[in-house]
Amino acid sequence: EYAERVRAMVPAALSKRFIFTGPGQGRDVLLGRSIVVIPSDFEALNLTAYEAQAVGSVLVLNGKCPAFAAGSPFRDGQNAHLFDGTIDGLAAVLE
Repeated sequence: EYAERVRAMVPAALSKRFIFTGPGQGRDVLLGRSIVVIPSDFEALNLTAYEAQAVGSVLVLNGKCPAFAAGSPFRDGQNAHLFDGTIDGLAAVLE
């Protein structure tokens, strides 16, 4: 099964950091208490960001990505934390 193959990719030493869940209310509750980081350089439309925002997740998004840039519904400091697309920028936002 696909889910088992994905679980097998997680190193044993890190397995306690991962929670695998399917769709449904439990997933929404978990997402609502999570930080969702989407570091993509390019997305035309990222449904994960909208779903995570809808359930109250803290969003950390690449501000250089067209899907999260000016003109998108994601506003730095209001409903998301945008970073400049660099590793250092991401680290600064996560601090």
